[in-house]
Amino acid sequence: MGMDIYGIKPFKLIADSIEPIRPLDEASDEDWDIYLKARDKYREEVEPGQYFRANVWSWRPMHAMCLVVNSACDLKLDMTNWDNNSGAGLDTQEECTKLADGIEDEMKDFEARGIGKVYLDGGMYQKRKGIDNTALGIGDSESVTKEEKEGKYKKAIYYLKNQGVYGTKPYLIEDPEDEYVLIEPAHSVYLSHIREFVRFLRNCGGFEIW
Repeated sequence: MGMDIYGIKPFKLIADSIEPIRPLDEASDEDWDIYLKARDKYREEVEPGQYFRANVWSWRPMHAMCLVVNSACDLKLDMTNWDNNSGAGLDTQEECTKLADGIEDEMKDFEARGIGKVYLDGGMYQKRKGIDNTALGIGDSESVTKEEKEGKYKKAIYYLKNQGVYGTKPYLIEDPEDEYVLIEPAHSVYLSHIREFVRFLRNCGGFEIW
């Protein structure tokens, strides 16, 4: 599940470039693989405002950032129903550019502090065990159980809940069973993905969320 965001009037950065033709449904897997790779390359290089996708775990903190920027910068953009797949969005490139500018300003402080990931506390958390403190975020994740939230990880959950609208720091603890345990909200997004969204915004001509 996720958000498929389509540009309304995407800009074409390379005028004479031709979009790959979608194969027939009965085409071979090899033909589909070739097409999908060519399509993704086309979208990245020629029409970055054609399509953007975020799964539900990354869209929630991105949506929160949009709401914060909209309020802080007094953009007066209508963000009703951006939390679902009903076709809401922005109608014009002017609106999208304003939002892109605001998000970039919001990220400058994060980047200056070396922050590469943003979280939103939605009441669900994950843990990564057996990692070292020089490689945070590496390793398979598991959901934090209700018993762990109320027990051994209670202090970590309290810390994460008090970071504000969206947080920028996970919680690292030493565990008797593992050398390190990283606790973080399940909803998170890397700044690199947000930068992709900003590039989409600058080239989409308006968008709809489906």
